[in-house]
Amino acid sequence: MTQRHSFAPTSITLYARNAVVASTAVERIDTTPSGELGLPRDPGHVGWWQSGALAGDVFGSVVLAGHIDSRDQGLGFFERLRRVQPGDEVLLHDSAYEQRYRVVSTREVPKASLATGTDTFSQQVPGRLVLLTCTGPFDPVTHYPDNLVVSADPVGVATPSG
Repeated sequence: MTQRHSFAPTSITLYARNAVVASTAVERIDTTPSGELGLPRDPGHVGWWQSGALAGDVFGSVVLAGHIDSRDQGLGFFERLRRVQPGDEVLLHDSAYEQRYRVVSTREVPKASLATGTDTFSQQVPGRLVLLTCTGPFDPVTHYPDNLVVSADPVGVATPSG
């Protein structure tokens, strides 16, 4: 029987049609006191919602969120999510393990209904990866009205890195 491993991801690699698109660091993030999901300060990094599932968990959503862009620092790492398609793969790593996921869907969700009108943050679902960033027409006052939600299913179990 294959032993399961779960881990807090420290890096992410995006693949499109089996070619590496890009990799970056993953930082721990959590929900703020006001109930919003915090994000890394560096738009070149993404954040792992530490109140959610670990990579490799049998149940729950592994939620990673990041900026699409920044006024001061340009495009964010998750700007690339606009081109992700079903069938593309995502690899999460830490120093010892890696877990591969295959994208199954992409959708836009109004920010106002993300937490309450979807199962994005659910821990009562089979293990999966959810990637989040902002999307929609930019408004200088309200910023982006929607979130891009990319869902991916695990491919196998976590394996040793390397």
